[in-house]
Amino acid sequence: MLDKKIFLPEFLKHLFRSDSLRNEIGKTASGVTRFNVSKTRFEKIRIPIPPLEIQQEIVKILNSFTELETELETELETELEKRQKQYEYYKNDLLSIYNNSKIVKLGDITKYSGNRIAATLLNAESYVGVDNLLQNKQGKTTSCYVPKTGNLTQYQAGDILIGNIRPYLKKIWLANCEGGTNGDVLVIRINEEEKNNINSRFLYYLLSSDKFFDFNMKFAKGTKMPRGNKSAIMKYEIPVPPLSEQQRIVNILDKFESLVDDISIGLPAEIKARHKQYEYYRNKLLTFKEKTNE
Repeated sequence: MLDKKIFLPEFLKHLFRSDSLRNEIGKTASGVTRFNVSKTRFEKIRIPIPPLEIQQEIVKILNSFTELETELETELETELEKRQKQYEYYKNDLLSIYNNSKIVKLGDITKYSGNRIAATLLNAESYVGVDNLLQNKQGKTTSCYVPKTGNLTQYQAGDILIGNIRPYLKKIWLANCEGGTNGDVLVIRINEEEKNNINSRFLYYLLSSDKFFDFNMKFAKGTKMPRGNKSAIMKYEIPVPPLSEQQRIVNILDKFESLVDDISIGLPAEIKARHKQYEYYRNKLLTFKEKTNE
């Protein structure tokens, strides 16, 4: 039972988050994979008891830091969301206006990769599954699982990989290396004879548009875990303007994507910096010299 005449609950909350007290608590724990805190040793931990007015002042200062941190996080996330929506709107708008452009079906200029690659040639960076393809067109991350045996679908630089399970998750990546994937990921490759007519990055932007993913979902099979319809996807119609126009659009969208990425990278870094600042002052404010009787 907490004696509120001695401790403020808010003060104890910050105190138990301080490095010094957490280290002391850690010394009472035992075990290897699952730690248990010894109640007997825990009860012997010595903690400071400053006057209530000092506790109140410390709580006031530290609460102001956490409030500022929360406000900053909300502000940055709102700005990121706004930039992402602006980028998506501009991208969809830019990719939908083509005067006198040739319109073709995706299957007229691309095909699914039929090449195979041995699992033994892959690593956590070159293996791509639906688990390490990121949602909302964020590319891919390092895989936590790599097959040890068998042959997989091979992809190469310039291929477009699309998660084929639950298309509404919008998983897509433009490959910048060679690697392998499984049957849950589609590997779209530009036909050799069309490589002088279509820019792979331009095609990536076309297929990372909301319009394509809406089309994909429209023909997806299944309810609980829908899968993209491979034959229907190849019937998706795309414009093919001159290469110079494709490159102009790619340059514009690359700049927009770079701006969004800068915020995406800066957001966690700024939040982390603010949190470290809070931890620094928390540890300073919650470090006390023991009073001695002379």
